Amino acid sequence: MSSARQWPVCHKRRTGLSGVLTGRQRKRGILSLHDSGLWALAPPRGDANLRLVHAWPAFAWMTLRFQPPQGGVRGKPLELTVWKRGLPDDNWRELRVCVARQLAMPQRRPQKEPA
Repeated sequence: MSSARQWPVCHKRRTGLSGVLTGRQRKRGILSLHDSGLWALAPPRGDANLRLVHAWPAFAWMTLRFQPPQGGVRGKPLELTVWKRGLPDDNWRELRVCVARQLAMPQRRPQKEPA
C-alpha cells in the first residue's frame, strides 16, 4: 500500500481552543491517505486501514473521526486534529479536498491530480 498524501496530526485530547490557550498542541504522528482510500496513522499508535467517518473543519484546524478496522480496540473511534499552522497552504487545501471528496463519495478511491 503506497501513501498518496501525508499530514501531521494531534490526538483530540487537549486540542481546539483549550489546546491553543494552554499551548499544548503537539505533533503526535503522521496521517496518511493511501491510494486504496484508507487512512493510516504513523506513531504513536500506528493504526492502519482507518476509514474516515466524520470531519469537523474549522478555519485553523480540522478534527477527523476514523473507525478502525473491525471496530478497532474496544470499538472506539479514533479522533485526530490536523492544524493549519505549519502546513503549506497547498497541503492544507489538499487535505480539505481529500476529506470533502471522501465524505461525499466514501466508496471511491482518491484520484491524484495531474501536476
